Amino acid sequence: MISTITYFSFSAILIIASIFPFVPNQHWVFRICEFARLQILALQIVFFCVGLIIYHQQPLAILITQCLLLIFMIHQTAVLMPY
Repeated sequence: MISTITYFSFSAILIIASIFPFVPNQHWVFRICEFARLQILALQIVFFCVGLIIYHQQPLAILITQCLLLIFMIHQTAVLMPY
């Protein structure tokens, strides 16, 4: 139970941190996530793998979270690829 709450909490934080750079506001709250792209990508990979290993019965919430993490992992990789 606690591991599920922890997984969803950290996954939500990573998903929100991936969405923030799309906000067209120049405030530092939205721009700070652009500087941690590599760290966010690494944590997304870790949580994606943890989700695959631990939650093998695949309820709908896990599938949605995994899909969002995968989409933003692909986006972060595409942004970081030139560097």
